[in-house]
Amino acid sequence: MSKYLMKSIESRLHLKRRLYSFQLKRGVFISDYIKTYTKLLANLAKVDVVIEEKDKAFILLSSLLDEGYETFVHPNI
Repeated sequence: MSKYLMKSIESRLHLKRRLYSFQLKRGVFISDYIKTYTKLLANLAKVDVVIEEKDKAFILLSSLLDEGYETFVHPNI
């Protein structure tokens, strides 16, 4: 993983791809999942990738399993 912490286009692309494809898997503890998500965001910050807070929240919610995501969605939307 350390080779991806250089500030190159390739490392930024790799980390962004990992973030945007990040999905919760059945059987994974949510605490472990959040730690992994937080570490991924920290690695992106180390290579000067800025992600707005609202986008971080949207990506996290989108990465949940469908039944987990439905908990956060207003029924009238």
